[in-house]
Order: sequence, then C-alpha cells, then structure tokens
Amino acid sequence: MHKVRWLVLGLLVLAALILTYVPYYLLAGTPRALFVNGHTMVPLRPVAKWLGMQLTVDPQNHAITGKQGDFTCTVIVGSATASVNGGQVPLPAPAVQREGETYLPLGFFVSNRGIQTTGDARKGKLILSRQDTANTLRLAASPRVLHAWQQEALGETVENEEITTLRTGWEIHRHALGFQVSCPAGWDVNTKGGTLVMVRSPRDRAGILVIPLIMQQQVPAAQILRNCPSVLSAIFPGANLVELKQLRAQPDEAAATLSFQNGVAGQANLLCSMNGRCGMLYAIGGPKDQFVAVKPTLLAVLKSFTFTQPASATAASKEPPPPQIAYERWTDPNEHAFSAEVPSGWQVSGGLNRRHTVDYRNVMRVVSPDGQITVICGDENLHGYMKPIPEFGFAEGSMYPSGSGLMMQCKTYQPATRFVQLYARKLGGDLDALSIGQPCNRPEAAAAMNEGCTRYHLPMSYTAGDVTFGGNLNGVPVRGFVTASVIFARGLNGAPYIWGIDTLYGYRAAADQEATAKAVLTHLVQTFRIDPQWHQRQQGMTNTTLAIDREKTQAISNMITSTFNERNRVTDESSRKWSNATLGQTDVSDPNTGETWKATAGHNYYWHKGDTVVGTPTYDPPDIDFSPLQQW
Repeated sequence: MHKVRWLVLGLLVLAALILTYVPYYLLAGTPRALFVNGHTMVPLRPVAKWLGMQLTVDPQNHAITGKQGDFTCTVIVGSATASVNGGQVPLPAPAVQREGETYLPLGFFVSNRGIQTTGDARKGKLILSRQDTANTLRLAASPRVLHAWQQEALGETVENEEITTLRTGWEIHRHALGFQVSCPAGWDVNTKGGTLVMVRSPRDRAGILVIPLIMQQQVPAAQILRNCPSVLSAIFPGANLVELKQLRAQPDEAAATLSFQNGVAGQANLLCSMNGRCGMLYAIGGPKDQFVAVKPTLLAVLKSFTFTQPASATAASKEPPPPQIAYERWTDPNEHAFSAEVPSGWQVSGGLNRRHTVDYRNVMRVVSPDGQITVICGDENLHGYMKPIPEFGFAEGSMYPSGSGLMMQCKTYQPATRFVQLYARKLGGDLDALSIGQPCNRPEAAAAMNEGCTRYHLPMSYTAGDVTFGGNLNGVPVRGFVTASVIFARGLNGAPYIWGIDTLYGYRAAADQEATAKAVLTHLVQTFRIDPQWHQRQQGMTNTTLAIDREKTQAISNMITSTFNERNRVTDESSRKWSNATLGQTDVSDPNTGETWKATAGHNYYWHKGDTVVGTPTYDPPDIDFSPLQQW
C-alpha cells in the first residue's frame, strides 16, 4: 500500500502530453548524442555504420573492435584508453554503456577519423560530416549536449552553470538533481519532492510536466493513466478521462486526454511510457480555449528537456566549509540578564523583553551585513497562554487578566511540532512558493528537560520539535529552520491549563549561505548564558535551575546539528534516487564485501561475477559463478 501511495503522489501533475507526441530522444531507432561527465558522447554502432566500419564484439571482455581498411581500433567499456592499430591511445573519456548502446567520446572520432561537426540548435541535431563524402550523420542532441559540444570545440571546460541563454527570449535551466530544460524567460521551473519537474507559464497557466517512474512492481501504462482523474482531482477539479488508447506494447505506451474545470475549461493530455518497472510520464496542458495556440511553445519546451549528470552526494560533501567567523560577546542592554556570542560586525537587536515581573522573554535578532542571513532567539510578540474559557467570555485569542497586572492570551495548547510549523509560516511569510517541511518531534530534547523537572520537583512538562522551510525571495532561493520547546502546566482542582514557549531559535538565509547561518545559530545557542546574579535576583533560583538551562542548551544545539545533517542526508538520498530514476538504474551491493555497482533497473534479482552485473526476473543465477546482490 505504501508503494501504491508513492506512485499516486508521484503522479500529481499540472498538465499532460499531447496524444500523438513522443519526445525525439525517446523514439526507437533515433540515434542521439549524450552529455556524460563533461564530454559529448556519440553512439558507436550508428557512427561506425556511417563510417563503413565493421564491428565485432567480445562480450566476455566487454570489448568492441572496429575495422575499416587498414584502420583497426578496439575499445573496452570503462577503459580510458583504446587500441588503435596496435598502439594505445588515450580517450577523452572512458567508453560507457547507455540503454544497450556503447558510447564513445566525440573527440575520439574527430582525432582519429577526421570527421567534422556542426550543430543545429533549432532542430536539436548534432551533424557529423566528412570531406570524402556528402553523406552526413544526424544525431539527436539536446540543448545541453549542443552547449557542451560548443564548449569542447572551443577547448573550454564544460561546466554546470545554472542558466545560459540559448535563443532570444529563452533560457536554459539546469538543476542539480540532473535535468535541464529550455523555456521562455520568466517561466517557472521547479521540482516537487525530488521526483517530478514542472515548467509553467506565469500568464496563461499552461505548462509541461516530466516524471521519471521506477516502480517496485510492473504497472501497465494504461492503468497509471486510468488512475489520473482521481489522483489529479486536487489539481484538475472535476477531471474526466475523455480518451485512453494503447499506443504500443513494447515499450508499453499509452496516451489519454483529460478535461477539467478550474475556473475555466481546461484540457490535459497524458502520455505514459513503461519498460518493465521503469518509465516516464510527459505532459503538456492548459486552458482549453488557448490550448491550440500554446501547444507549439509547450512542445518546444518539452522537446528541450533532457537529463544531465546529477550533482552527486560526493560533490555536495566537497562544498567549501563556512568562512571563518570572528565572534564577540553581546550582552542584553536592558537588564544584563543574558549574553551570547555573535559574529563581529553583524547587526544585533533585542534584549530582555519584560511585560510583568514574571512575564519576560529573551529576544535576539542577528542580521548579516548583506542582509542575507537572519538568526533569531525568542520573539517579543509571544505571550503566556491559557486554555480558552468561552463560557466565561474568554474565547480563543482574547486576553485574560490573571491578577497583579499579568495578562495571558487564551489560546488552545500547541505542542512544539505544531508551534514550529506555524512559526515557520510567519518567519517565511514574505517568500514566494513557501514550502514547509514535515515537523520533527524531538523527544530526546524534551526528555532532557523533563528529566531535569522531575529531578528538581518542578511541576511542568516539555515538548520539543523543529521544522525546515524554503521558498524564493526576488528569485533567490531561501532556506530556513525553526526549533522550539513548549512548556505545559496542567491546572489543579479544575483550573485551566497554562502553557508557553520556553525556547525559540531559528534562522532564514539565502540557500547558498545556509551553512553559515547554521554555524552562527549553533554558536549562539552554545554560548548563550543567563547571568547568575540576575537569575537569583529575579526568581531566587539556585544552581539547580541553571543546570537545567545548560541541559536545554546542549539539547537544542544537538537538535540544530542533527536536523541540518539529516536534511543534507535526505537531499543526497533524493539526488541518488533521482539519478537512478532518470537513468533507469538501481544501486546494488555485495552483502559480503559492501562493494556497490550501478545496474539497469527493472529486474527482480541481481547477480555479479567480477564487475559484470546481470539482472534476472526470478531467483536463478545466470551461471554457477554468479553471486547474489542486494538492491538499496
């Protein structure tokens, strides 16, 4: 059931593909160039046939030999050299296998066979030619491949810059998850859950969608499309399946048309292509009365979509560490109640905010000189809260005078996980496309504080939690984090309960400065100190309550670090899964040695002999020398 739910979530889409359209780089028999590890790669068999070379294959050694007249070359998949007329020649990049085809770097043929290359960005073609013949070979090439080919032709290093103008008024968007797409400037390009890509026009609500699918079990393409009216009901209210037809059996491809009502009549056309347990869903759609007019643009955008080399977890781990920060101690200017270390030169505001003798809170707001990072501690707008008593005129949100001038706000209790979610909405309220993550309960932090309360006989209990959020501000990606502990005291003898925010920390920062924001927040928490003399004057407390504060500080610091590390781990894991889905691969490992391989997805079982990995539908090894592998 969990796997089916994952499929349903993955199919939440904005629009769908025109019935009769199949992307050019998926058409059977269409040779295409690829971009692999910074190099333009071309398929060996079509190029060899065009050159008039005869190929022989040695499957045991993964070697392919091509002969034409007095020219002989042998390449081995994965090797960085090739044998040319008996001598070893270095390759610009090792030969690779993709979708059953062997690919060699284009530079090998340019150097050894004298071919020339030209590109046609409008038609998406890389054209190979020779001086001794008028025949040319046209390879389908995405904008990313053509861009890489141009840079290689100029002797430049191919880099993964974010956006490069391809044609007048259009841009190429490249994403670290491993895809790129060209679209008119101003269109929105985003991913949802690391599994689907949406590209939308800001004006006419038309757009495209691409979803790589890798299933735990084989699901017919037509069945996936039949489920769309229900799973798309939140996006397409009143969606109806107008037409469904099977396009071909192998690969399994089906197409459908949806109609819907979302203020105006809309049309959405879907195409699903499955090969075993792997497949793709492509889509275009928009208002019905504009569909014909916008269709050429949508098809051009979809036609430009291609997968690229995703940013790996290893690359992410090699990001430069946050800059060395010089800190200085900042002291509460109001009552000298607390202090903490903050970066030198950053703007700091706040201090002890007191509403009553027993109603006060510590507040700090630390802002970087460029305004890209804001770190918070506490909030002067928070109150002490009490259970609403509507029968006595104290409804939700009203103020209750508890005596001696102390005012409490009537508000239903919110555990920490609920509070951080609501506060993240406040902290990120000015962000476009605000997305708030699933709040995380932190029982280990609450346990440390609750243990202290029990140890020192304090009649209260705590919950603790944190949440991450993100969005965009003026086109700049922003990330944020909120952590809080909430204290709860149940009323005695029928009295209403009271509760409040005991600790509150967080940050929001430009995405590329999040590591610095996390470091500053962690340092602030670790160096936060309550002045002992002020503490004793305020409540006559002893060192035991200060010990609880120290335990809270350590628990909060651990929460910040673990949440940041977990988000990086999840991001790396999403990148790995996205890479597998887009390339039709899966990760397998030897349970005895821990050695790992990439293998073609879609099989139930995997086996290896040396570096040869083979998949089978049943638990039967292809040979007696093969050992079983595990998927992960």
